[in-house]
Amino acid sequence: MKIKTNIVTLLAVLAILGSLVAITAVPASAQGCEESFSDGTTWSAPPGAGAQVFACGFQVGAIASFYFDGVKLATVPPNPEVEALDGGCVQFSYIVPTTTFGYHTIKVSDGANCAEAVPDESFFVEPIVQITAPTSKKGPVGTTVTVTGKGFNDGVGATVFIGFDGDTLFLASVPLVDSTGSFSVQGQIPPLASGSYPVWAVDKAVDAANAAESGHYDFFTVIPDLSVSPTSGLAGSNVALSGSGWIKDSFVVISFAGAGPTNVTTDVNGDIDAVYQIPTAASPGISQIRGDQEGLSATTTFTVVPRALSLTPTSGPKGTRVLVTGFNMTKGNETANIPVGQLDFGTFNWNTAAIPIDTSGTIRPTSLYIDCGFYLGVNTVVAVDSSGLVATGTFTITKPTITIDPATGPAGTTVVVRGEGWVVGKIVSVFAGGNVAQTVIPGSDGKFAGTITIAGPNPGPVAIQAKDFVTGSSVECNTSEAKTFTIPGAALTISPASGPATTTATLSGTGFRPYWPVVVSIGGFALPQQALTNAVGAFTYTFAVPGLAPGVAVIMAEDGQNTITTFFTITAAPVSISNQLAGINTVLVRVWGFFGGQWQMYDPADTAGSDLATMTAGRGYWINVSAPTTLVYGAYSYALTSGWNLIGWR
Repeated sequence: MKIKTNIVTLLAVLAILGSLVAITAVPASAQGCEESFSDGTTWSAPPGAGAQVFACGFQVGAIASFYFDGVKLATVPPNPEVEALDGGCVQFSYIVPTTTFGYHTIKVSDGANCAEAVPDESFFVEPIVQITAPTSKKGPVGTTVTVTGKGFNDGVGATVFIGFDGDTLFLASVPLVDSTGSFSVQGQIPPLASGSYPVWAVDKAVDAANAAESGHYDFFTVIPDLSVSPTSGLAGSNVALSGSGWIKDSFVVISFAGAGPTNVTTDVNGDIDAVYQIPTAASPGISQIRGDQEGLSATTTFTVVPRALSLTPTSGPKGTRVLVTGFNMTKGNETANIPVGQLDFGTFNWNTAAIPIDTSGTIRPTSLYIDCGFYLGVNTVVAVDSSGLVATGTFTITKPTITIDPATGPAGTTVVVRGEGWVVGKIVSVFAGGNVAQTVIPGSDGKFAGTITIAGPNPGPVAIQAKDFVTGSSVECNTSEAKTFTIPGAALTISPASGPATTTATLSGTGFRPYWPVVVSIGGFALPQQALTNAVGAFTYTFAVPGLAPGVAVIMAEDGQNTITTFFTITAAPVSISNQLAGINTVLVRVWGFFGGQWQMYDPADTAGSDLATMTAGRGYWINVSAPTTLVYGAYSYALTSGWNLIGWR
């Protein structure tokens, strides 16, 4: 028998003892392991629950330890101290460990004194079940739940149930409870109407542990669900509508994308099993099907597959001929058709006459043309038949393109223009600089190739573009992006770019006026002959660099419209008469000089017999040339007439 010491009684006794004269107050203490648990001690609970201990008869100030089945457990506070109240009492709490169903020994000790419950009247472990998954503890019929149990008899099986009040149903079977009295098992929620249902377990021992009787059970809330099969299809099609967890023998209001309603009836289990028709006017895409019943609701989705409007081809430029048909429309009779104005291409109406639908629901194949006023890009095409069924398709209006090769050159250059993506067989005009340069006809692949000649002559960009037009008019239909051909400005190059006087150099020019003479000068002195450009304004001109002083000489080419310069660097060279007269070597016949009483001669045709090696400043020379010319050397020039000329050399 437990001794439940009343705190008030203890206080009264302590007061009487304190009033006795010459008697020393001695703290109460438990002798051996006497039963000294007081009121407030918890004597039964499931594993994991908090329990209280209140015991007296210990040494004041001592630290008490707590043992459950001989195993020391943690307490709150961690190291409970024995207080003087009631003559040495201690109070703390602990968590009931995971162990088996039935009685278990509890003990409190301060090292010298202890209190221990006697067998069969000790702490009693009760069974408990908990739903650990799903964590929300709710879901529709068929939801897989995980149920854990603790505090059951070990070594036996157990059965998990759900529901009360005549709806007690099997949930799961436990093959064997483990040595700690625990188990974990999964089961599926059986057919139940919406609501909250207790879940409990009973083991199969003789002294069975029953979580329902102990009151330590959990709850699962059954919520309604809704599903359709198939989950996608055409507007107007029939689907199987299923559901569970509804109020039994009652109406559920079904709506589609907010439209409806349609009523269906649940059976004795709260299930829905009905045929439901998707509205014929349902728009393509994912839509919600919703069920509502007395505050309960559930949803599912159905993907409305668009009726395919067949377009052949599915892309092309404006003016393309397109074959239009479709299927699964209203089966034909006298009135089944696509009425006038009910075939739309983007924002435009496309059919000016009704298009019949045959007895199989097929739209009669009809040829239509992409209007020049339609918009580039992806366009949605929509057909609505006389019963309201909708078929859709897409057509991409493309912009034809051109390429040019080359993209730069002088006026008169022949450019190859290639096109892609044009209307087959329709005339395309190719423009250059705003003027029609050529007309071409695309082949069966929508491609063409042609050549144009760049007129010029002014340098700069020339826009090249291709266009076709509305038949019989000047209204543009398809227009390509413009490509730019560039006529570069006039330019000169000299090779080599340096050397001594008499060097033979070649001057090359481009971008000049075609078939035009070009005056070439060097160092300010015009060369005796002019260059002549070809059909594209180019020329080459080879000449001997005259005897100018060493340094950079400006070479200039002029055609009356262009004046272009470049440079030639004249390097120093040994002075010889051939260098000095290099500028007139094409007309030079002979040179005589008289010095020191002797004549000296230079003949470019008889260098072996010539004895005049150089011309010296300050002396006079007779120069014979075959034609009028100008001799340039250093900073000086000499005008020579045909025949003999007497000059003073500087």
